[in-house]
Amino acid sequence: MLASIKKKTPVQRLILFFASLTFAFSILSLLAGHHRIFELMSHFKLQYLIGSIIFLSVFMLGKKWVLSLFTTGILALNSYFVLPWYYSSENSLKMEASQKIKLIHLNLLSSNQNYQGVIDFVEAEKPDIFMAQEVNTPWQEALAELTEAYPYNYVVPRPDNFGIAILSKKPLDTIIEKDWGNTRVPSLWVTFKLAGKTVNLVSTHPLPPISARYYQLRNKQLNAMMEELKTVDTPVILGGDFNMTMWSSDYSMFSNSQLKNTRQGFGILPTWPAKFSSLGIPIDHFLISRHFVVESMLNGPDVGSDHLPIVVSLKFSQ
Repeated sequence: MLASIKKKTPVQRLILFFASLTFAFSILSLLAGHHRIFELMSHFKLQYLIGSIIFLSVFMLGKKWVLSLFTTGILALNSYFVLPWYYSSENSLKMEASQKIKLIHLNLLSSNQNYQGVIDFVEAEKPDIFMAQEVNTPWQEALAELTEAYPYNYVVPRPDNFGIAILSKKPLDTIIEKDWGNTRVPSLWVTFKLAGKTVNLVSTHPLPPISARYYQLRNKQLNAMMEELKTVDTPVILGGDFNMTMWSSDYSMFSNSQLKNTRQGFGILPTWPAKFSSLGIPIDHFLISRHFVVESMLNGPDVGSDHLPIVVSLKFSQ
């Protein structure tokens, strides 16, 4: 076998190397619930799928049938996780315009200085509610330009990457700062009226899982949040940079809840990193209770952040 490998050209060896990585990571990512390193591997299902398609084409053209067969299995494995997000059995309900709501979530990136680009984007999209994260004092001052159109707002600026803000055209009946899991990272829980009904809106941004401690704190915050949201029987909209994709084993706290990811039926819609969004991962999310139907879900443009905005239009199903 060693002699066989040595006979291959540098290009062939390179193809085999990257194919082997794709195969290994695809399989090891299935162990995401056992170690955070495997959990990190689980976020790249779309990349593994694209790689599998490329390598299958190469192996079939080269008449490498054993490798083609194995690659087909890896392709099927990753398709199982990716393709269902492009399908939805939900039927959109016909409702009056007063029962619709449009929201934008954006992790601004605290070091991003494209203030006018963000302002122009929000003014062009005209959401009913704009949810911003990584809000520092310069961003608080920049967002003040939107207060005429969004008079109901609450901003928690911080010098780190965990400032947070909600700007709304609709009156906010209650505003609560939450520290779920005692992680010292603020979330916002507000309520407002939609078609005469109280709606709960939550914006959260847990720590990124860049270390074992941060991984635990991320999950601690999100689990504590979901435990409280389970007790709510009125409409819920949850949004934020979760630092987690739908393929994480820890995402089960959402998939096993009554909340639905608004991506369902609209595709993967990667949000990070913004500069390579087509090959990125979907870590920014909106989740909704059964009271809503998704009319549209899409990514916004690159506005200087390392994240793309997500824009969702919902219909309220009473």
